Amino acid sequence: MNQKGKLMLIAAAGALAILVATSVVSCALGRGDDGDAEGTTQAQAEQAGAQSQSATAYKTPEEEAMAVLAESVWRSGNGAELSFREGRFAEAEADKANLATFDVTQVLPQGEGFALTLAVDATKEADGHDGLVVLEKGKDGAWSVTSDEFKLAKAYKAVPGPGAEINVKGVDSNLLPLIAGDREGIEKAVQERAAKAAPGATRATWSQQVLMDYSQGMLTTSFTLDDAAKTVITVTYRDGAFEAVG
Repeated sequence: MNQKGKLMLIAAAGALAILVATSVVSCALGRGDDGDAEGTTQAQAEQAGAQSQSATAYKTPEEEAMAVLAESVWRSGNGAELSFREGRFAEAEADKANLATFDVTQVLPQGEGFALTLAVDATKEADGHDGLVVLEKGKDGAWSVTSDEFKLAKAYKAVPGPGAEINVKGVDSNLLPLIAGDREGIEKAVQERAAKAAPGATRATWSQQVLMDYSQGMLTTSFTLDDAAKTVITVTYRDGAFEAVG
């Protein structure tokens, strides 16, 4: 090979080396850019998710206030217990009890809590009377509720629930054959629903009453909880599955 050919070959090899190096750098930068873009997108998604989770899940002050009242276990300094359900509240202490029905007429935010105006003991024949319930959130994050409508104590504080599974009582040989012997299934359905409907309850007792709907292939029965409101959990059984409401 003559001198001119050698020079041309060296130049071509150098150009190829530059091209390869440039391609490698370009690919590396491209991967870096894509990684940054993916990282940015993921970070933005996580931030949006966090913002979404931090936003309130309640549409109105009334919805939030009633959720706090219904989902909390309320206890007074003298040991009385209070529970709220849709349209009623109940107090209990030893052999004493007080039950009242109500309609919510107004809920206003007040500091870290709410002021609720209730139409208490309203019926079709009478409007009842206005009652004020004040729901407050303390500096420690604990809720308290006060009202002159309460008879056994004027103030209650939210306390932790029992934390244990609700004891389901009374399921026996009369009921089991009708639900394919699935004691565990019906007890689990009652416990899960009771934990949401009455956080202060510790026991659910079978009513020993069953309604059979043969046209629908469905069984319906109920359990009464030991909370102040004596909440009733209704269970339906169809196609091997349980559904509890209350």
